[in-house]
Amino acid sequence: MEFKMNPDFERQMKRELQQTLDKVYRQVGGRPLAEVKAALKRIGVDEPELSPLATAISDGREPRVQ
Repeated sequence: MEFKMNPDFERQMKRELQQTLDKVYRQVGGRPLAEVKAALKRIGVDEPELSPLATAISDGREPRVQ
């Protein structure tokens, strides 16, 4: 059995993650921290990424996937 990785896998994953974060930002950007954390937890974000990401979104800063 041979496994070939999609050469665009990383780019596709980043694009999908960015789209998901954009959606969360549109829904809860600028809202209270607890509300943003709850929204991020619903999409599967956990610590250590949860707190800084939630703080940024709550502060009105759009997250960017690098």
